[in-house]
Amino acid sequence: MILSISNRYYLLKTSIFLLGLIILIPSIMLGQSNKEQVSSLKNKKVVYVWGGRLDQPEKTVDLFVPWLRSEGAIVEVFNTLEVYADASVMDQADLIIQQ
Repeated sequence: MILSISNRYYLLKTSIFLLGLIILIPSIMLGQSNKEQVSSLKNKKVVYVWGGRLDQPEKTVDLFVPWLRSEGAIVEVFNTLEVYADASVMDQADLIIQQ
């Protein structure tokens, strides 16, 4: 049986679509089952240092700190660079964010 160009094109598009489904469906299904996984920020100690020359640095605090806390992070917020000299704070930090 000889396929016309339009039939070949349709067959190629359909094959690519089906291949994509075969590849994507398992990853979508795994993604749904992984929603209950523990956040990677859960119980991590985050030092968030803000200030400096940004126009409105407090807006970054208002945006990122609540999100970090909603992900389970324990966030300490500082608006001075002197925190970097505090060895006890730096030793306990899992993540340091300078804004």
